Amino acid sequence: MSDAAGIFRGIEPRLVQSLEPWAETAPARIRVWNPRALRAGHPDIPETWDVTSDSLALWLAARVGAERCVLVKSVDAPPRVDPAALARDRIVDAAFPGFAACFGGTIEVWGPHRRVAVETRAAA
Repeated sequence: MSDAAGIFRGIEPRLVQSLEPWAETAPARIRVWNPRALRAGHPDIPETWDVTSDSLALWLAARVGAERCVLVKSVDAPPRVDPAALARDRIVDAAFPGFAACFGGTIEVWGPHRRVAVETRAAA
């Protein structure tokens, strides 16, 4: 993920690459998060294969106070789906439901043919 952040920044130099976007003061419409600092671990993130970029996206969205977190996936999510069902269907990682419970915003899954709003307790 860190390498991808550098590649995106190389393609579009106007992007602000940030290791800690919540501490960033430079104005920018779009930021690319470089998760390199997480190599040393973080108490909020279990060091297990159950955590992938899906859960990290929710963690970061919660950390920066985002209103919405969009996951772009190679498969469509079924309509009216909750975080546990997404994990059970292996559309997202096993830790995703726990991270979703900590995120107060809207979660969407954008697949190749459908955009689905994930049903969470906060939205219900």
